[in-house]
Amino acid sequence: MISVGRASRVIVVGASCIVVCLGLAMRLSTYLYHPALGLDEAMVALNVATRSSAMLLRPLAFEQTAPALFLLISKASVLVWGVNERALRVTPFVAGLALVPLAWYAARRLLSTVEAAALTTAFAAVCPIVSVYADFFKPYAVDAAMAALILVLTLRVVAFPGVPARWWVLGTACSLGPFLSAPAAFVVVAAIAAIAVSPAGGDPTYRRHLRIMAAVSVASVAVNFLALQRATVQNSYMQRYWNGAFIQPPISHMVELARARIGWTVQELFLGEGIAYPGVLRVLLVVVAVGGLYSLSRRHGRWVFVLLAGPVLAAVTASALRIYPLSERTLVFVAPTILIAMAGGLEAVAGVAARRSLDIGGLIFAVLATLLLTPATVDGVLRLQDAMQPDQLRAAVADFDRHARPNAPVYIFSRDVPIWIFYTTDWSSPDTLRIRLLSDVAASTGPNSGNMPSRGHPVENEGEDYIVHAGARVELIGVPTGMEARFADVSQQTPDPGWAANEAKRIRAAASPEIWLFFTHCHNSCDSTLADTLTAAGGRIAYHRGERGAEIYEYLRNSF
Repeated sequence: MISVGRASRVIVVGASCIVVCLGLAMRLSTYLYHPALGLDEAMVALNVATRSSAMLLRPLAFEQTAPALFLLISKASVLVWGVNERALRVTPFVAGLALVPLAWYAARRLLSTVEAAALTTAFAAVCPIVSVYADFFKPYAVDAAMAALILVLTLRVVAFPGVPARWWVLGTACSLGPFLSAPAAFVVVAAIAAIAVSPAGGDPTYRRHLRIMAAVSVASVAVNFLALQRATVQNSYMQRYWNGAFIQPPISHMVELARARIGWTVQELFLGEGIAYPGVLRVLLVVVAVGGLYSLSRRHGRWVFVLLAGPVLAAVTASALRIYPLSERTLVFVAPTILIAMAGGLEAVAGVAARRSLDIGGLIFAVLATLLLTPATVDGVLRLQDAMQPDQLRAAVADFDRHARPNAPVYIFSRDVPIWIFYTTDWSSPDTLRIRLLSDVAASTGPNSGNMPSRGHPVENEGEDYIVHAGARVELIGVPTGMEARFADVSQQTPDPGWAANEAKRIRAAASPEIWLFFTHCHNSCDSTLADTLTAAGGRIAYHRGERGAEIYEYLRNSF
């Protein structure tokens, strides 16, 4: 425990307040600017936009997954505000904002000084990975906010176990949490275990409250998994995609996965990706966070270790059972506990120096806090500048609308069908037949819209049924390349043999005499490979716009 001088307190708290305001302003700016949806976002968005609320409780199209309450809240948002990026992202955005005051409250309960609590709050405001997913239509920001909420409510129960209302509020959060955030189940288990070993759980007066809350919460977790999540978890595509993110033999893989997850999670929480920092810095941050967890456990008791470290241990166990993959995004839920542990570690370092001089201890804490906040703040500014750049995806679609004839055919790369549907549909009056036909063809190309592994043989005469006639325009859907995108890699570096020739043949047959080509998620320049194959077969590329991952071509076939 440290006590710092007034000057150091003013510096740390003042700087933290400025960083909090800056972080919240950057999140608001990005949300209002509403960058185009990414591929995964578009896939979930199509489910929300086209399905009824009841149908959202079934396995989602395109092998997507999201908690039931998250989907239902998102459905309500689009019913009120229409199908658009802001309506879809409002839940993650609100969750990202809510994390900041929740982090403050939890830190004030666990850390010994206002300065350390203010630092934790500033971390929460500019944490790179939370900021990214606070403007991303997936539930990862909600995971962090839900974990922080259960943490706060648990701390309130332990501090004042004699207030029945606090047990009921925590029990409600633990019961509903898994339906809003998949990893909330891990936090719920840790919260129950922490209360059980805390002074509150050891008091016979409160054991009945704990037993009831534990029974209801565990039943909730079981119902959510068995009724809503199990089919997705056991899906063969999901198991194949996440195979490298499960804790499994050999030992070398387990060690490498643990090393990568620890290092990259710490980097994504505190450093971001805008600037390359030496690897030793990540090691140092891990040491400080572990030291902070140890310091907090010594100060408050073993129940704090169970509360803060328990969710991670539960996630690792689930990963070993191939139920929950370990990646940066699936571990966003640990952000509140790691941020608090990091502040606790800095507090402990400063406490050692404070034994010699309170002023020196306060100064060291202020310097370390400033150094640690700087990378995340800089990363946030760089990310905001990047987000404010012209949106090339919308620009590519606008170019197509501007230059293409109303009945001009278009070829859509297999992975890009969900994005193409979302950004070429008038959601004020959607053509439901066209959406269904395109979605059905995308599903027939393979899971996750054609994200298939290699065929093991050359491509020849494939895709004759991958054509949609809706209105005046022919939409030609690409066949899979065989370059399956998986967790952290691609199954192979080049398309299956014959892919480009097969697609060129289909494109030339559909051209009248022009045809447009649309790409956003092709790997290793397979779009340019296809364009070269087309021109070698005769004809020319009459128009090409290609920037920041959105490519649109106009191909003119020779008339002879």
